[in-house]
Amino acid sequence: GFGGDWVSGVCFPVPFTLLLLPAQARGGLERDPRGTPPGAPPNRQYRRASPNPLCEEACATMRCIEEHAKLSRAHIGHFDLHDTTDTDNSLFSPTKFARDGVSAQPWHEIPLGFYGVYSSATPSEPEPEVLAFAKATIAGVAATGYPIAPSDEHGNIIGEKAAAEGILVINGKEWGINGAHTDAKYAITTECYPQMPQEPPYNELAAPDPRFTLDKCNAAQVGCIEAGIEYIIKVEQL
Repeated sequence: GFGGDWVSGVCFPVPFTLLLLPAQARGGLERDPRGTPPGAPPNRQYRRASPNPLCEEACATMRCIEEHAKLSRAHIGHFDLHDTTDTDNSLFSPTKFARDGVSAQPWHEIPLGFYGVYSSATPSEPEPEVLAFAKATIAGVAATGYPIAPSDEHGNIIGEKAAAEGILVINGKEWGINGAHTDAKYAITTECYPQMPQEPPYNELAAPDPRFTLDKCNAAQVGCIEAGIEYIIKVEQL
């Protein structure tokens, strides 16, 4: 996971090369902040045409992936693993607005559970292959028993219209999300909420919820990756 706080892995034979980049945001792993030391949150810094020099981690990640892609016949899949802290709305966003000197933006409830973010040039009408891959990965998560994030009363997830249960399709290149800077045919950014710190007092939930343990969060991420890779192998006949 790019944020530095997801540490599991997946091991099974696949007919292609896996490039693994664990815990790219080393400051996040060591100190649990969202931003890099210069104050640039890595999440939205993946713009190949205009890399942000204040986010060394994103720049290095893009260079590494591009170099390996040149050695491959194709870049077919991309899995960017995230979880969402329960301080996104109470700490990170207010701090960011204050730092940038802007008014607070509309607050959106972060749903409990797992959802996937997928990229399309036409988010309101995503390509059939984007939706098919999305549904396969979410089904893989559901098979682990981890709750899938529900849409709100407006059919949205974090303020954006959900394409289906647990599926958020956006224009990833405009947002600058990881994966959208590549030519990967199948790409997902996972979101597992709430993040389960390994020790208190970082979690702000009123009471521990047995559905959202660290082990279950890890299992959900693994289920997503396994289902996604199996889908790619089947559809691409690898």
